[in-house]
Amino acid sequence: MKILLTTFVLISSLIGFSQNYQPFGQNSSKRFFDVDSLTNDNYFFYNDYSTSSGDTTYFTQYRKLVHIQDYTEYCTFWGGASGLFLDTTWLGITIKWNNVTRELSLLNNHAEAINFDFNLPIGASAPFYSNGSIEYRIEHSATVLSSFYNITDSVQLFEIQAFDPGGTPIASALNGFEIKLSKNYGIMSFINCFEFPALEQKFMLKGNTFPDFGEYSLTNDLAYPWQTGDQLQYRNSRLGQGANQYNYQMLTVTDRVETADSVWIYLTSALIEPSPAFGGPFNHQRSAQPIIYRKGSFVTYLPTNRSNYEIPIYGPLVFRGEWTDTNFCGDSLKAVSSSGYFQYLCDVCQCYGQYDGHGSSTSSQTYLENFGVSSRRHEPYGYLMNGTGLGSLLIYADVNGVTCGNLWADLDELNTFNLELFPNPTNDLVTINSEFQMEEITIRDFSGRIVRELSNINQKETTLSLTDLQNGAYILEVKANNSAQKKTIFKH
Repeated sequence: MKILLTTFVLISSLIGFSQNYQPFGQNSSKRFFDVDSLTNDNYFFYNDYSTSSGDTTYFTQYRKLVHIQDYTEYCTFWGGASGLFLDTTWLGITIKWNNVTRELSLLNNHAEAINFDFNLPIGASAPFYSNGSIEYRIEHSATVLSSFYNITDSVQLFEIQAFDPGGTPIASALNGFEIKLSKNYGIMSFINCFEFPALEQKFMLKGNTFPDFGEYSLTNDLAYPWQTGDQLQYRNSRLGQGANQYNYQMLTVTDRVETADSVWIYLTSALIEPSPAFGGPFNHQRSAQPIIYRKGSFVTYLPTNRSNYEIPIYGPLVFRGEWTDTNFCGDSLKAVSSSGYFQYLCDVCQCYGQYDGHGSSTSSQTYLENFGVSSRRHEPYGYLMNGTGLGSLLIYADVNGVTCGNLWADLDELNTFNLELFPNPTNDLVTINSEFQMEEITIRDFSGRIVRELSNINQKETTLSLTDLQNGAYILEVKANNSAQKKTIFKH
């Protein structure tokens, strides 16, 4: 289901960045909408891979996902179902840009050439397509300052006009439509080239990356802003067989390693499971395996090869945007994703196949600008088919020095007397100050394992050393005055 998001505007600095009227930048991705059908906005260009030969750049990784029921001979998978057929659609079969002549060359679905000359002086015109019965031309009508998504830039305007073989203007839905080429942001408006001229379809830019504005895919850099020492707690739930099963998961970032092109985030993961029979590793928000991503890559693009991260394997895009409401300490929701049980197979077959295994697929996610992943929804299958859905919700976060939410420790947590811990977090010593004389102190990790026990304390204040404990979160329980009080202590 398509999710429509209100426009998210990010004003980015252009210092050190110049695209110089190139339609598709090496680092820029684009999203467009149909001018005549505003909600029809799933038209993308994303430059995952390009090559150069002489003065020409070849953009080879443009793809669009469409549901195809008639191509099962190409994309048939387990269960006999047809998969998603990968089609190059609206921009054409190939995309070539000559950096010297400033000519954009494409092929439609009949392998007919479409050549846009963006080197025209103002007032000059040139044909970009002709088939003997109709000729389409563009004229460089003006270069103006134009504002879009609260950003102003120099824009070259190229007006379209259709003619018969004798040079007489004829009717066309594209007559008067302007192809807009921005100096720093590339193509702002364009046409459907794959089905042209049978389909005269006009597009306007809806989102752009590098710099980022409008609506487009969320990147891993924004989804995972986590640094060493950050901690997040999620409430995981499963509805199935009439039972509401849940657990709590604490993630602690133990290390963050950045290379020239990638980021590795190492985690520890601890669970508290007050509800029995939760079961299954796919229920949890994230395992303790490292998060690995190529810098600038989109959230749905997961690396299959950790050495180069070139192959995107999961299907439909995650849309960048902003809701009108807020969530979690007033931070606005930044993205919602829709995904499926799909894995990219190969360029030759141009297919996405169902993820073959047992577990669940992410059906939706939300992200917060300051905290990263804030919720995740799964649709179960395989051995989890008896469930009606799995979900995770961020309830506590300590990210980049900002603490928010309410940490959950245990169902039996009691607030029957005052108890203070300082410093907290600590890297060694922690002082415990109690309203009453303490009898026993127990420290557990988030799996429930006891890591420290003290008895017969008989003091209101004591200091403990945590030097021998690994960095992470622990539950400290103090018994005093026939009651118990629990606090969470963090060792960094």
